[in-house]
Amino acid sequence: MAEAGGEGQATGAHSGTPDVFISHASPDSGVADIVCEALEREGVTCWVAPRNVVPGEFYADAIVRAIDASKVLVLVLSQNASSSPHVLREVERASSRRHPIISLRVDLTPLPAALEYFLNTSHWLDASASGVDRALPKLADSVQHLLAPPLAEEPRSSGNDVKSLTNLFPLPVNGAQRSLRPTRSLVALSAVILVIVAYLVIDKVWLAKHASELPFTAVKPATPPAALAIPEKSVAVLPFVDMSENKDQEYFSDGLSEELIDMLAKVSELRVPARTSSFFFKGKQATIADIARALSVAYVLEGSVRKSGDTLRVTAQLIRAGNGYHIWSETYDRKLTDVFKIQDEIASAVVKALKISLLEGFTSKASGAGLTASSSVSPEAHQAYLEGLEGYNSRTKKGLEGAIVEFDRAIAIDPKYALAYAALARTYSVATVVGLGAPIETLSKARDAASKALAIDDTVAAAHSTLAFFYAHVDFNWAAAEREFRRGIELNPSDASGHMFYSNSFLSPRGRHDEAIAQMRVAVELDPLSASVDSFLGRTYLWARRYPDALAQLQKSVQRFPNFALGHERLAHLYTYVGRFDDAINEETKARLLTGEDPGDALRREDALRAALAARGPRGYWAELLSAAQIDDKVPEAYSSSSYGIAVIYARLGEKDKAVESLERAYAERQIAMTEIAIEPAFDPLRSDERFRSLLHRVGLAQ
Repeated sequence: MAEAGGEGQATGAHSGTPDVFISHASPDSGVADIVCEALEREGVTCWVAPRNVVPGEFYADAIVRAIDASKVLVLVLSQNASSSPHVLREVERASSRRHPIISLRVDLTPLPAALEYFLNTSHWLDASASGVDRALPKLADSVQHLLAPPLAEEPRSSGNDVKSLTNLFPLPVNGAQRSLRPTRSLVALSAVILVIVAYLVIDKVWLAKHASELPFTAVKPATPPAALAIPEKSVAVLPFVDMSENKDQEYFSDGLSEELIDMLAKVSELRVPARTSSFFFKGKQATIADIARALSVAYVLEGSVRKSGDTLRVTAQLIRAGNGYHIWSETYDRKLTDVFKIQDEIASAVVKALKISLLEGFTSKASGAGLTASSSVSPEAHQAYLEGLEGYNSRTKKGLEGAIVEFDRAIAIDPKYALAYAALARTYSVATVVGLGAPIETLSKARDAASKALAIDDTVAAAHSTLAFFYAHVDFNWAAAEREFRRGIELNPSDASGHMFYSNSFLSPRGRHDEAIAQMRVAVELDPLSASVDSFLGRTYLWARRYPDALAQLQKSVQRFPNFALGHERLAHLYTYVGRFDDAINEETKARLLTGEDPGDALRREDALRAALAARGPRGYWAELLSAAQIDDKVPEAYSSSSYGIAVIYARLGEKDKAVESLERAYAERQIAMTEIAIEPAFDPLRSDERFRSLLHRVGLAQ
């Protein structure tokens, strides 16, 4: 790690000289703790911050001493580590001391040149595909190999090697003792045979033991689709750089970029990655080619903003990723009142440049028509709107509270600002998730704001999608929900969120699983670097009862986005359905650590679950989880202290009456998850119950 102020903490602190120094960025402390625990189970002494930093000791001094004293450095290599100057210094220090470095790569973020310089000859373990858990045994073996003292060279004529090998491979007894010495090829062949035999035995035993636990047909997961060819008509809008003197206009430069994304996304022939993915590389060292490859686009639009008083300078350039050529570039020196005209000119120039380079294929719609921004909005209202977007995109309670204030301010300045109403509606639609009110309250406010936006301008796609969300989760008006979802997608086909919510708020609840999966795949294609979208595809497979596909997707997702707590929670939920409760507990613990729970509390909770599972099997697990849920809400998403989450646990315990009672409360409160009752596997035992059927009827999901 060892960035000052890191929150991670492992158990079993050791004193004395460490064998291994674990380097990681603070956001990866959960992974580092897991690595530390796995190595110490194998008898390897680890030093990891902040666990081993003595209170009152300077971090830098403690880290330098620990690196110098250790024998091996293990690096948790991720996008966070790649951008951390602290990690770079730790790797450089270890390299200068000629310590072996083992890199455990948990994602595929391109390495900056400085870090790659020190790691190009080091030992790599790639866990980005196989998963951290599966890589841990190999990591432990590699560390122990490096720590083992070198073997003394044996005399060539010694027969001791034959004697030791015959314990594993006895020589045939034929009356004449032979002085045989196995060749290296024989030893290698024997080792291979041992590995194969061991694998076959373990595989057979494991399958025999667990076959009865699998509630699904053991078919192979669907073959992942081949990598999509990069469409020529595709462009990613990167966050424009704030070049203002005081560096205090980032909200403005980010907002400009986001508005350009929205404008270009209206061109139906043009593929434009969503904001989440386009902003993924903000502040990271990555080449245009790397970014374009990750986003599957042929072109990249980048630029900068310099704002001083009411004067604005915007530069923009369109780059072809394949060869790095600048297709078009321009600098605009205007008054702040002209910001919308600048956006129009940039968007139109991009479309025009692509049309020229592509020669044909663009319709008249793509020539610039329909791209015009709301140029009548006052600069003051627009500034409040952009500041609101910054808070909304943070998705934190404080950020959303600030966003509501700013959007309200924009509306007060300009009551005809449709986009501000739509943004306010989106903010209220996610407010419940962070504890900003009950679902009925916040979603009703979202409906009102969305309706006002559409009364001003019925072409605002986000307002249609938000209104559809209200119809689905509060009114249970499924016909109206589908109408609004489809209209939103029609207006903005590049809106990944629109496709995702159409999938999980309408198609899945209605049992239209093939369509739901297709919509989620579109969302993943449009927003390939969104952890939320990526993991929700796995959730969609789960609802379709395609457990092997769900497992493959969620395991891949948590490896691509190891710091996304909700992905680990969703994987844990799935593990309970395939009888892998130990794995479920592992994932739940990772999620707790990632959400900032005190490591000691998280590990005590883990121990309690394991003890309950060992004593009473799955029923003990569910009983312990219920006890925790009734005390506080620090349990996985599916079993939160909400009435719906408690109902899931009661159903898994076979407590049908209590499950139905909890669902009735969830229905009265209009908890968002109520639309999942027809597809949640936990409720299968309740489906013949008249009370449950009544709930299905009231939610509009009765067959």
